[in-house]
Amino acid sequence: PLFWPEDIADDELEKFNRARKSMSLFLLFSGYKKDFYCWEVSIILRKVAVVAIAVFFEHPVIQALLANLLVVIVICLQLKFLPFEEFLVNMVEFASLLVSFITFFFGQFLYVPIPVYGSVSVTLVIVTANAIFYISLVFLIAKDMYKEFVLDPRAE
Repeated sequence: PLFWPEDIADDELEKFNRARKSMSLFLLFSGYKKDFYCWEVSIILRKVAVVAIAVFFEHPVIQALLANLLVVIVICLQLKFLPFEEFLVNMVEFASLLVSFITFFFGQFLYVPIPVYGSVSVTLVIVTANAIFYISLVFLIAKDMYKEFVLDPRAE
């Protein structure tokens, strides 16, 4: 529920924690520090900005440059605020933004006349960066699941 009578939650922190556990608001709050509970809105705005760049700018290099600028700004904000409660989640978000930067940056080279081996090399850099990120992410998830369900099966 979104509404609680005043006598149930006197303290602002208690209200925050109750709202955080509410299923209707779970995605907005889950995993974020108290001061950054609406950080998910900034992530949605970032995604809308990427779509707007793709829609309103026709030239692929301009799109990549603007997307890179956006990613650099977001990386700076991410490192300044570290909005997630868990340090590891902050680092995964940083790594995903870094991979986005690499993808947009090296993707620009695919639109300029370079030899075929250059295009292949650029493609390999992009694919390798993304593969390393996703393999690392799967490893981290598997490691966390192992800790939670095998080492401590009563954690449910």
